[in-house]
Amino acid sequence: MSDTMNMHVTSVKERARVIRKPHSTWSTFAVPIVMAILSAVGLTTALVGDDHWDWISWITLGIPIAVIFWYWISHRVAKAR
Repeated sequence: MSDTMNMHVTSVKERARVIRKPHSTWSTFAVPIVMAILSAVGLTTALVGDDHWDWISWITLGIPIAVIFWYWISHRVAKAR
């Protein structure tokens, strides 16, 4: 077998290993559901009380923003490679 043909067979075998099982519904929607719950809790606590409730609202509203920012940065770095 020539080198180019051997490389082609190797790349096909590697691609076959990359194929993954389909995700379940829970694994697809788990993070968005948690982020929605955090946002709802944050908005509710911002409306309900003062003092420590304000801290709870800032934290629960900041977590989804931090997750979005982390995801955005990590995928920009991965695409740059």
